Amino acid sequence: MLKKIRKMLKKQEGFTLIELMVAVIILGILAGVGVQQYNKVIERAEEEADKANRRVLLNAAQMHVMLQGNQLEDDLTWRGGDTEGWVEYLQEWPEYPKNPNERYVVTFTPDGGVEITVEPKD
Repeated sequence: MLKKIRKMLKKQEGFTLIELMVAVIILGILAGVGVQQYNKVIERAEEEADKANRRVLLNAAQMHVMLQGNQLEDDLTWRGGDTEGWVEYLQEWPEYPKNPNERYVVTFTPDGGVEITVEPKD
């Protein structure tokens, strides 16, 4: 029995070229699918982070409108870099997750409404 196993092991010298090519092709396909899924996950995470940041900014702006009431300044805008106004309602200004060269801008309308947009950083 031991002699048969030794004989079989001596005859087997390694993988054939076809077997190695098939393994490489399978790994390539798996890597391609993995990269696509990774990109989708990143895109979805950026979208969700953007939604969450906009909700936080909207809540802070609405709190400011409620507390200021009729004393709301005309053409009031929060831009993150300037600390006037928003520091009372936020610990820090959220970063725009989709592009580091852009930022959120919160604009208060005369009727007490709030608009949140994105603009390039200075």
